[in-house]
Amino acid sequence: MRLTQLPEPDRPRLTREDWLAALGVFLLVLGATLPVVLPFLFVAEPTRALRISNGIAIVLLFLTGYVFGRYAGYYPWRMGLGMVFVGSAMVVMTIALGG
Repeated sequence: MRLTQLPEPDRPRLTREDWLAALGVFLLVLGATLPVVLPFLFVAEPTRALRISNGIAIVLLFLTGYVFGRYAGYYPWRMGLGMVFVGSAMVVMTIALGG
């Protein structure tokens, strides 16, 4: 069968499930980024706010690694500390590059 002989598809529409999935993604991104942004709203000195933000991000990385480790059947503390190691290395590289 040729492509031109296929029937015309219906106009795509967003379903309730699509909207709920989009809301879920929005809430996930908001929950992951808002704690890291809050120090910049409440701390006047930018460098201090950045370091506090980095600390919050490291804590969130540990929690994420810990939960992932439990969910995946690995050692939760090792996964959490592994995520902290990777996150800390990224922060150190950012600081070394002038961040």
